[in-house]
Amino acid sequence: MSLPEELPEDSLSYYKAQYEQLEAELADFQASSRELETELEKDVEASEKRERQLQEKLEALSYEVEEWKVSLRNFFGASDPMAMR
Repeated sequence: MSLPEELPEDSLSYYKAQYEQLEAELADFQASSRELETELEKDVEASEKRERQLQEKLEALSYEVEEWKVSLRNFFGASDPMAMR
């Protein structure tokens, strides 16, 4: 028993429906991809800003440590140059 062959119109409508479905899925994917990209860009910008803030704080604290070292050397007379390293 053989199956009847599909009419060309049926085949065409099937592939047209498949194409339209894939096209809709692609549009959805592209939209969600753009949203994700925007969100990730915001996250990267926030992380870079935080990194800059922390780097500035590190530099300020390093400077403060050096000032304290100088103050302590001056206070104790720094008789031993190796004492405050």
